[in-house]
Amino acid sequence: MRCVITAPVGFRTLVLSFAIGLTVASGASLSADDTPESPPVPSAAGPSEPLQFNRDIRPILSAACFRCHGADANSREGELRLDQRANAVADRGGYRVIVPGDPDQSELMGHITTKDESERMPPPDGRRQLPKTEVELLRRWIRDGGRY
Repeated sequence: MRCVITAPVGFRTLVLSFAIGLTVASGASLSADDTPESPPVPSAAGPSEPLQFNRDIRPILSAACFRCHGADANSREGELRLDQRANAVADRGGYRVIVPGDPDQSELMGHITTKDESERMPPPDGRRQLPKTEVELLRRWIRDGGRY
């Protein structure tokens, strides 16, 4: 036996109008010219837990750096490869991109925190910028030895 619930037409119209209104209201905050900030790459490490390169650091570097400083020779700009520890910690004529144990001497930290847009990495030309949480994870990782 089929059970059919009937309601007055006015009630159905009211419910439908309410549902449409909720749908429109929920999308009203998004517009075509709103550019949402990309969310930080989640890290599973707590403040006292040791960072793991593949879990905590590689996703950050992959999202922000590997486009120009990764394994793909066709898109790489320059010789710097952040996907290889030996390359990242190598002496580059008086400086090192990563100085294990010393984030303040690491060029990486200088480039991602500088206010000088001509020196900032990633370049501020519409590319994803690092949120403070990710900058601090990178700082902590380098301070803890920059292990890959």
